[in-house]
Amino acid sequence: MDTYKLIAISVTSIGSLLAVINSTSLLISLPTIMISLHTSFFFIIWILVVYPLVMTIGAPLFGRYSDFVGRNKLYGLGYLFFIVGSTLAALSPNAPILLLSRIFQGLGGALLFSNSLAIIADAFRQDELKWAIGMNSLIIGIATAVGPLVGGILTAFNWRYVFVFNIPFGIVGYIMSLRLREIQKRKVSINWKPSLFFSIFIVSIVIYLTFAPPDMWLSPPDLAFLIVSIISFILFIMSGRGRDDSLIDISLFRIREFATQAIATFLNSITRYSALLIVIIMLQGPLGISPLRSSILVIPYALSLSVSSYLVGNLDTRKMENDLIYAGLFLSFFGSLLLSLIRSVNIPFYIGLVMVGFGIGLFYTPSNAILMSAAPPDRRGSAAGMRTVILNMGSVIGMSLVFTIVALYVPENVLSYAFLGIKISGFETVKNSFLKGISITFLVSGIASLLALMAVLMERLSKSRMHS
Repeated sequence: MDTYKLIAISVTSIGSLLAVINSTSLLISLPTIMISLHTSFFFIIWILVVYPLVMTIGAPLFGRYSDFVGRNKLYGLGYLFFIVGSTLAALSPNAPILLLSRIFQGLGGALLFSNSLAIIADAFRQDELKWAIGMNSLIIGIATAVGPLVGGILTAFNWRYVFVFNIPFGIVGYIMSLRLREIQKRKVSINWKPSLFFSIFIVSIVIYLTFAPPDMWLSPPDLAFLIVSIISFILFIMSGRGRDDSLIDISLFRIREFATQAIATFLNSITRYSALLIVIIMLQGPLGISPLRSSILVIPYALSLSVSSYLVGNLDTRKMENDLIYAGLFLSFFGSLLLSLIRSVNIPFYIGLVMVGFGIGLFYTPSNAILMSAAPPDRRGSAAGMRTVILNMGSVIGMSLVFTIVALYVPENVLSYAFLGIKISGFETVKNSFLKGISITFLVSGIASLLALMAVLMERLSKSRMHS
């Protein structure tokens, strides 16, 4: 491997490590942060959700913009935003300042994640691309595995160390990013309207999902957010259709393979990001397990994800890509279905975790290789940005659904106590209701992967009919 390819895979792996570990380590710390900063259950939701929300809005903008102005400076800027956000988070005196710091981290994550695959695709030949993406996926799997453990250990001392942990990696990544090669820049006009409408859409729908459940989604303010999200989504599609100057390049969805894998990635990412959150909430809330022990109990999930990502990326699976995608989606579905039946930590619990993690790892690498290969070379930044927004939309929707469904089963006035595992009068009733909500959430999470499996099978069937 030549020196530049090593630099490209190293610097993007550090970026992916930072972006993922920042999410998974924080999951463990949420109850402790809630107590330390004297904040509410719904505010803690937004401290968690605002990071992928900002990434969802920023990723397609920065990915598309990098096709015009180059990737080098934008990628380095991502590390700087992450360093500033992590420093501010570690020093936060209250919940609003922590929320602001998470926005800075989200901007950094968007700059890093949206350009990482494009940098890899620029550096490697098409026949090497699956290996490179597999290595990047392995790092993401390791970050997913290490994140909860890091969060559990550091939270045992002080939750602020969870953010301090990011800073050295950010500094090393920024220094390495200065050695990235720049692509040929293009001068074009930019249409900002689709980006504006998309931002309004995603923010409105997340507000609706996280705050509407206690009112059963029917109060006038809740319905207003839903209406705004629908209108802004329609305007987003109309304003970007048939144009080449939009920062969010929806014309990529005219490529059938890209569109199918994008839909499957969105649905599977709902499973990916909600499953770990559901497990951690169940362990620390109704089951009353400590943050450190909870972080150890979820290691099988992320470890199996890492192993399957490594195997897919390093074995010769060129003729098996579609089969791996099918197997991965089925395992994600069946593992989630098994977890929906679990009410305690036992052998079926671990089997379910391993199935979901292994399935996600099998799906991720071949799906992303097909998605990136389907995009024309001069639109890889757009494709990488769109992939990131799809992943993070799944993350945001998945996390929001967790809180939405649980809030339907647990009264709002005791939700915080159940989330923290604090025993109050009638705790057993609340605990059973909480566990029921978690079971339903696991089921919904699994159905998302089942729908993804149906989408890729239908595309394969349609392609077979065309060839016959």
